[in-house]
Amino acid sequence: MPGFLGELIDYLKRRTDCPADFHIHAGMAALAAALGNRVWCDGWARAIYPNLWIVILAPSGYGKSVPLDMSEALVRMAGLGASILPDSFSQESLYPVLSKTPSSIFYLQEFSAFLGALQKDYNQGLVPWLTKIFDVPDVDTRVLMKEVVVLTKPCLTILGASSPDWFAETYKASLLRGGFLARILFCPSVAAGEYVGHPGPRDEGVEAGLADHLRRVAQLSGRADLSSIWAPFNAWDRAARGRLREDCPSEFTGMRSRAGVLVLKATMLFHASNDSTNLHLTVRDLDSAINYIERCQHLAETYLSQEVASDRNELNRLRLLEIIRRAGGRIPWSRALMNSHLSARDFGEAVLTLEQSERLVVERGTGKQRLLSVASVYTNGTLRAEP
Repeated sequence: MPGFLGELIDYLKRRTDCPADFHIHAGMAALAAALGNRVWCDGWARAIYPNLWIVILAPSGYGKSVPLDMSEALVRMAGLGASILPDSFSQESLYPVLSKTPSSIFYLQEFSAFLGALQKDYNQGLVPWLTKIFDVPDVDTRVLMKEVVVLTKPCLTILGASSPDWFAETYKASLLRGGFLARILFCPSVAAGEYVGHPGPRDEGVEAGLADHLRRVAQLSGRADLSSIWAPFNAWDRAARGRLREDCPSEFTGMRSRAGVLVLKATMLFHASNDSTNLHLTVRDLDSAINYIERCQHLAETYLSQEVASDRNELNRLRLLEIIRRAGGRIPWSRALMNSHLSARDFGEAVLTLEQSERLVVERGTGKQRLLSVASVYTNGTLRAEP
């Protein structure tokens, strides 16, 4: 991958063995923070801005914090530190900050804590409001207890991380159906990179070059030129909308229906990565954006449908699958039962359902001799895919 993103990926691969996908997301968030609300493209009824909401998901020990920390460090080095929001907030404190710095970014080391805070009584009404401002309204007026706050083109980017266990505890299907979570690019992975050991001092030269690119990007302003990509975008969008109507599960229609907008957002970001001198979007930028958004949405649908519990029984099944994966994909029945802390009845029901859905294989035997193994397609997790 060329440009800013390619250089950032190469640099981070030398410093951490976390999934390579996460480096791309960190770079996209940094570019979004740099462009802010100064660059836009024409949409169907309103302007489209390049802000994204991204959440990377991986178990503890996968180095999720490294790409987030590097993205934040580069944004600060580029002189954009004022756009970084505190991860602890209330409605009363957030609105005045956005009124002064409408182009802002959240770096959330534990997105589930953020999601939990949004659902607290003192933040009542914040979820629908955030859902609204994802699309960057021209003006948003909020009446607080002490004053009236006017926001002009509030453009909020989010880069968060979470472990699957913590995310599952705060996830609510209603937030997906209501549109808030449907606007997020969930980016799960268990495909760790090559071990690098302690990387030594950070390369100040490389980081200075990356920060300088963000500074140049932050100088861009105006309407992005779509003329070179209209035809291929329309061809892709027509096919995508056809698939949406024909074979999309109902719980994911809100997510997929925003694919066109997300592709245009990502196209602006890929262009900013490749060329910080103009806003003439290219077919190469579009192709990269389509691959990026389609991949993110596919992984998100797989993750949310197969890795996040909707009820207690599903939680038991997911717990069992995780136990088997952590054991290398194969474990004695008795050991799995002991580690699950489930009753024999609940454990048996979980095994039976997983076996019938072909997510689990019971290697026949008797008593303690039976073995449980994850079906081959799930051996490395449903989240695995090539970057």
